[in-house]
Amino acid sequence: MKFLITILLTCNIFAYTIFASDSSWVSFSTAKQELDAGNYEKAIEYFSRYIRISNMHDEAYFQRGNAFFMLKRYDEALNDYLKAYELNFINSRMLYRIASIYLDKKYDNAAIDYLNKAININPGFLEAYLMLGDIYQSSGNFSKAQEIYRKAVKIDPSTEDQIHSLAENSMLLGNYTEAIKHFRILLDIDSTNSKYVYLSGLAYYHLNDTANALRYLRKAETLDKDNGMIYYYSGLLYFKYNNYSQSIDYFSRALSYQNLTVPLSDIYRYRGEAYFRINEFDKAGEDLNAVINYNPGDHTAYLLRGLMKYGQGNDTLALKDFSRTIELMPESGQAYAYRGMIYLKLSLNDIARSDFENALKYSPDDTLVLYYMGNFMLEEEKYFEAINYYNKAFSVNPRFYRIFENRAIAYYNLGYYRQASVDFQAAIKYNPLLAGKLKPLLIDARLKAGM
Repeated sequence: MKFLITILLTCNIFAYTIFASDSSWVSFSTAKQELDAGNYEKAIEYFSRYIRISNMHDEAYFQRGNAFFMLKRYDEALNDYLKAYELNFINSRMLYRIASIYLDKKYDNAAIDYLNKAININPGFLEAYLMLGDIYQSSGNFSKAQEIYRKAVKIDPSTEDQIHSLAENSMLLGNYTEAIKHFRILLDIDSTNSKYVYLSGLAYYHLNDTANALRYLRKAETLDKDNGMIYYYSGLLYFKYNNYSQSIDYFSRALSYQNLTVPLSDIYRYRGEAYFRINEFDKAGEDLNAVINYNPGDHTAYLLRGLMKYGQGNDTLALKDFSRTIELMPESGQAYAYRGMIYLKLSLNDIARSDFENALKYSPDDTLVLYYMGNFMLEEEKYFEAINYYNKAFSVNPRFYRIFENRAIAYYNLGYYRQASVDFQAAIKYNPLLAGKLKPLLIDARLKAGM
């Protein structure tokens, strides 16, 4: 009995010696109270004191890891979580956080491993499924991502609606890259949802990714033939590709639907321009008239109708439309340039000069504006200035072959016969119909150049 009392006294003295050596020691519950109160720095300090005495207490590492995590000190949080896991502390939220830290460090495989561990512990852990699906989706493993997302939707059917809301909100904010990311997730869940497919195409359209936009819109068309907006955007894309016949077909289909969210005048304007591009002037005129009836303030319609009338040689009506364009849109460089050419034909050179100056002011890099300014200078017999404007027009658009004829005439009048002959030859090459008019000048220029 005396021996037992001696042992107990020795133990008490030993314990007293330990605590006396660190008078700052606190209990686990005290440290946890600070954590629960949101005092994370204090909680870390208290858990650290506690762990110095109880360094095998698995939950202490977990809770200190939580404090580090809340302070975004992720490396320290990771160390504590891994220590807790090593001591056999099992918690699905901890494993999820380990995965999120590894994912941030680009260690995708480690993240996948810990997310699967979290799901094994808690099969209803929605956030873990979503993060896991995102990893597979980002890596291009779409079939696996689809499998994971479908499991997430089974756990909470509202998950799909939440992702859809995020996608549409991204579209409204103009963040089309983010929208596509969300729509990919939605399409992994339901690849036959026509709305998801259509909106994906629309997002790609706004990102100027024509190939993907067409791919998704074509698929949307097969899934939902009653969405007029699919035909409208398909028409715009074919118009962009200069496939005017195809664009006319899609715009015509769009006009047959009532569920359009764009003004009818927009569709008529694009279809009218497409008709104009393929020289179907009567139909172009009908569509442009329709635009003006729907929206009398549409300056683009007046400009296009003016261009059509100008091309048909009806300068009187063209002049009215160009003037109306300028009233509605005073910064329209093209309207000034074409109106200037009409005034030049009417020998109203001073008015023409004013229009050309305005054209250059508002559209200094427009190929046609530069070309017509060159024509004005040619008419004024200012050949060097004319050549300068033709060169600028060609630098803006190296495929603008219309400059060759008039630049050749400017060179010819300056006595630069070698340059003139080169341009006459190029003009005939790109427009053989000019041969009868320009061949005599080409022969003469070559003779005078000694060629």
